[in-house]
Amino acid sequence: MGNRVSIRIKMVFLVWIVFAPYYLWLFRNLILDKMPPYPWPAVIGLTYIPLAVCFLVFVHKRMYRRELAAIQTSCKYPGVAASAHLPEVVWISSIDHLKRFQELPWYAKWFGLLPKGFPKVRAGLISYPLLYFAQGMLSLNGDSFKFSARFPIPEGTKSYANLATDLRLSLAPNQVLSVSRFDMRQIASTATPLPFIRVQTTSGELQDFLVCAGATDVSLIARQTESLWFALGAFLGKAKDKDSGSRLAVS
Repeated sequence: MGNRVSIRIKMVFLVWIVFAPYYLWLFRNLILDKMPPYPWPAVIGLTYIPLAVCFLVFVHKRMYRRELAAIQTSCKYPGVAASAHLPEVVWISSIDHLKRFQELPWYAKWFGLLPKGFPKVRAGLISYPLLYFAQGMLSLNGDSFKFSARFPIPEGTKSYANLATDLRLSLAPNQVLSVSRFDMRQIASTATPLPFIRVQTTSGELQDFLVCAGATDVSLIARQTESLWFALGAFLGKAKDKDSGSRLAVS
């Protein structure tokens, strides 16, 4: 609660600092009767105010940029223990979702004016579009790949909306066709591209999806996704080993 109040105080103080010069100039000229002739007061106001708003949005986005990645993955799910070899939280996306993200107009991404139903996180005063549509826990061993979506717990000034909470994935090694690295910059351009892994399967609710490790910063995301990549490779290798073993037994 203290952090939440502190952030709000900072934003209010910043708004006051940004707009104070304009209103001081306006009141001073009114009191001294030195207001420039029409239409200059309107021109100055219509120029200053939009620029000030854009500056506040820019500062706001910078203020929450690091916190955003942290809160997306710092939510603890009660009763769920983290694996020693896998990320505690993973994000699920798809090529179609990245295309939707890319098609958002610039003002939607900048000011948080997102279409209804688009996955987003609200941080302070602005909503940010998410590159994924589900977040949850991944269980991966030699015999099964299981994902269970969980809704992140709101923390501080951040809250989520429109994430898929009923998504469940359960796959055996022989149901996975391929696991490959995926460069999301082929589809969507962002300041911080995520190192997604593309998984294609023969069954399940999603037969072509992207998965990425969650972490508190970009470097951790990269390292944990790399670990997930090797784990998925070993998982897929189980199916190939079984298939080779069955062929040898028949021969």
